[in-house]
Amino acid sequence: MLEQQLPIAKRPLEVTPAPVRIILAEEGASRLSAILPPLEELREIRLLSEKNFSLKQVSHDNHIRLRDDLKFQLDRLLEKEERFGSSPTYLTHVADIHEMLGEITDAQERLQAAARLSPNPLLRHRLGANFLTLGKTDDALALFSSMDLSTDVHANLRLAYLSARDDRIDDATTAVDNALLISPTDFGARLFRGALALAKGEASRAIQNFKFALEERPSVAAYTNLAISYVLVRRPDKAFSALKKAIALEPYNEHAVGLLADLAFLEKRNDLAIAPLERFVEFEQKSEAGWERLARALIESGQKRKGIAALKRQASVQESSHVFNNLGVAHARLGDRPKAMQYFRHAMEIANSEDQNAVLLPSRNLISVLCEAGDYLPARHVAQAILKRDPDCRLATDSVSSDIYALYVSALVRSGERKEAVRLSKRILKEVPNAVPGLRVWLAASLIAEFGMTPEKFEEALAIGRNAIEESVQLDRNDHRRLALHNNIAFLLLEMGRLPEAEKHLAQLSNYIHVDAYATATVGLLHFKRGHVERAHALYDEAMRLAISSIDRRRIAQKLNFELGSALLEKDPRQARRRLLMAAKDTEPIAQISEKARQMLLRLK
Repeated sequence: MLEQQLPIAKRPLEVTPAPVRIILAEEGASRLSAILPPLEELREIRLLSEKNFSLKQVSHDNHIRLRDDLKFQLDRLLEKEERFGSSPTYLTHVADIHEMLGEITDAQERLQAAARLSPNPLLRHRLGANFLTLGKTDDALALFSSMDLSTDVHANLRLAYLSARDDRIDDATTAVDNALLISPTDFGARLFRGALALAKGEASRAIQNFKFALEERPSVAAYTNLAISYVLVRRPDKAFSALKKAIALEPYNEHAVGLLADLAFLEKRNDLAIAPLERFVEFEQKSEAGWERLARALIESGQKRKGIAALKRQASVQESSHVFNNLGVAHARLGDRPKAMQYFRHAMEIANSEDQNAVLLPSRNLISVLCEAGDYLPARHVAQAILKRDPDCRLATDSVSSDIYALYVSALVRSGERKEAVRLSKRILKEVPNAVPGLRVWLAASLIAEFGMTPEKFEEALAIGRNAIEESVQLDRNDHRRLALHNNIAFLLLEMGRLPEAEKHLAQLSNYIHVDAYATATVGLLHFKRGHVERAHALYDEAMRLAISSIDRRRIAQKLNFELGSALLEKDPRQARRRLLMAAKDTEPIAQISEKARQMLLRLK
């Protein structure tokens, strides 16, 4: 039976997922944001619900370099207090400087005095904002509620702000709708209403409101909100367009540039992210996230050496296990396995021992590179050092560390320890029901591969496969582990003579025939079983051309020789003997085929 390919076909660069922010309101130094899951998760959510929102108020303190100058200005103004102390304009000016100096309580006293002297609602708005800065939410709520809500847009939006901050989405929506009745085109109200529409799962209404807001004023917040809305309705083209406009307004806006980079990666359009990221890191040279995303975009676009240079710039900002792991991944992509191993080992050495993932990720990647290089004994030793500290197989339940189990099983098989590989695979399938589906499916496919040439094991292998089919639906349709499972079950059923059932599984591989070596070979086996020898021979020849490694070509060739020998036994015994002799050699990779070929040769004598 054909053995499994290594479980990690491609090691991605690990980029720290960034939360997505929807801006609900921008009011002076304070901003209310809805914190959403990272874009990769967000893209899988058809419509948001309130549970997707984590509301967070982000306050930006004013750090004034010319503090001494402000102090001087304040002192000069206070000298005039006796003369202008009854002027609301004077008191507001003094309050402004107090706020810039961070003296919020002093500013409040001046604003309260000004509000007593003038009925101007703007003064009351300022006082309410001051209450919020001091954390006096009840005072702010009372103040804004006392204002004329039939005419005051700003007061309604402040009440919406307070409701949203407390996760009262319906109350916030009512307040914003009141503001829009007063001024249907108000930018702040439209921005807020669009964000609330997303919270209520109304993506189309959100898009409409963000567009209305942008008609009033171009804004990075509105463009990024619009882009996120388009992601949710599966329109990445329009999301890219909105993000490009946001970046044109503010080339150094970290959120907009980061969103574009993450969306470009998910949509496999990494080339779109390179120029914005290059401009961003030129300005923000100490941004680890910027360098990390630039490296990913470059490497995924095929510019691997430039990507490595970007990773080195990231390391110059802050050395970490994370960045050295990514340098290892980049060098592995270049085909420089020795250097990749050096970086993975260094990442393991400098990782914080308390951060399990920081150790496991480069360990997994090191084991993977060792297996790819055919260094199965060292791969086993590294894996054993990790797995001996995991007696309960908890690592099998993690999407990253579970690969270590799959790689270890693969290394065991390829270094001759097949019994131990079978024992461990069976144990995980039986005793670790919450192991990640990808690992369970891969192990099941491996066991089918192991038992697929042993008739007394056929029924056991088929039962394992049928159980795994139920779990395989949790994987992406094109996940190679899912495809391997269907291929191996089809192979097994063909060996059992159950051709109609095998064809059902081969139908799952239709897009991979003439593309994947093993899928193509299995279809060839189907034609052998039907007696279509020439067609089968042609498919096996094609499979050998498609095979990536020499060992795969040898396995496929050995099976071809055996099937040709079997098919030609009566028609051409001489040619049959020749083919069976080739399949029976001790040096051939599949021992069961060699043994079956030798048994057939004995019958020819």
